[in-house]
Amino acid sequence: MSKEDYVSRETYKLLKEKGYDGEFKTCYDIEGYTYPAIHLYDAKKFLREKHKLFIDITAAMEDYIEDGAVKYKDPYYTWEVFSLEIGETLCFGEAQNVKKSYEEACESAIKYCLENLI
Repeated sequence: MSKEDYVSRETYKLLKEKGYDGEFKTCYDIEGYTYPAIHLYDAKKFLREKHKLFIDITAAMEDYIEDGAVKYKDPYYTWEVFSLEIGETLCFGEAQNVKKSYEEACESAIKYCLENLI
């Protein structure tokens, strides 16, 4: 697994503040500070099981015509947070918050939930 598969140091701190006490398999050293590397999946599972918040990541692609043929731009990713308690969508990642990778979108949604919904 690569580093992008784990939450950032800032998101790690938010998870701990909100009661995350799950397992981790490795640590990262950033600027002399070692912290547990929490996998994005485990952070999403914590939000789903403990706080009833489901994060859905969606991929999209834009197409265009060039030389009479349909071409596609690189995919981009957005997110949605759904409440498992009330059965409604609570928020969407805003258009200006579009991410270039699935992992960036996960990190963004997790951080949003921790800062705004818990």
